[in-house]
Amino acid sequence: MKTMKLLELVAQSNNVLDLAQYAANQHLVPLTYSGTVIGLYNHKALAPLISEDGLITPAGELTGTPEEFDQMLQRWRDINIKNVLNTPDTKHEASRIEANLKMWRGEKYAVRGTPGWWMERSICRIFGLPLYGAHVNVFTRLPSGIHVWIGRRAATKSSNPSKLDNAVGGGIAYPNTPTQAAVQESVEETGMSLSIASTLQSVGTISALAQEPLAPVAPRLSYLFDLQVDTTFRPKADEDDISEFLLLSLEELLLRVKAGEFKTGAGLVCVDFMIRHGYITPENEPDYDRIVT
Repeated sequence: MKTMKLLELVAQSNNVLDLAQYAANQHLVPLTYSGTVIGLYNHKALAPLISEDGLITPAGELTGTPEEFDQMLQRWRDINIKNVLNTPDTKHEASRIEANLKMWRGEKYAVRGTPGWWMERSICRIFGLPLYGAHVNVFTRLPSGIHVWIGRRAATKSSNPSKLDNAVGGGIAYPNTPTQAAVQESVEETGMSLSIASTLQSVGTISALAQEPLAPVAPRLSYLFDLQVDTTFRPKADEDDISEFLLLSLEELLLRVKAGEFKTGAGLVCVDFMIRHGYITPENEPDYDRIVT
């Protein structure tokens, strides 16, 4: 079985080491709101699409209202983007925009740093806006030690089909807080009661900054929660999203993470869990110091 070092997993989620240099190479400029930088995007490439509405100034300042911005994005769905962005310099951006528009969810994402602003989730990538998620480690304690509930993504999922994933995880939709999102996702994704879900504990965050095919740059911040359940608890899989749930010992969990069976972000959440619960230590992991910094 092919295995990878845990440091390789960390590197996959943080492959932009010099953001300033990377932004310059990719012709990215700051997207700002009231002088605060909230994203990075290719203004030159997008100018033919955004100039008519004036909701992003030539200096990269976000104006107007989220409703007006959403109306602009809705119009993008009704046109052939490649006919508008039809130069050699904009061809790649056109393909990226069309791919994101096809993933339209009708789900509002909060734009942090702006009061009351939100944006369609699938479009956040185009403007390099940070994506915020809530991930819950659902675990139980058996006589043999801690075991963690893990889900296998359905084979029909558009992203990371059949990969292993955290039992609970999802984006933080506007206007939910991270805890509200975590509780809601716990109920919806595992079928647990609200009273059980409400016992989860906030345990920190994981940040990542990466280059991805559908985003000029993809900053992410995951809010992490632990939720201990009784040994009799059995999550119920929604076959459209999760094909099965597995209860793994920490030993097997680590083996599967190293085997590359996990969705990258979910693998990082598992590594964080194993570090906090003393299973991955400086004594048994040679790259421990680099992983935790």
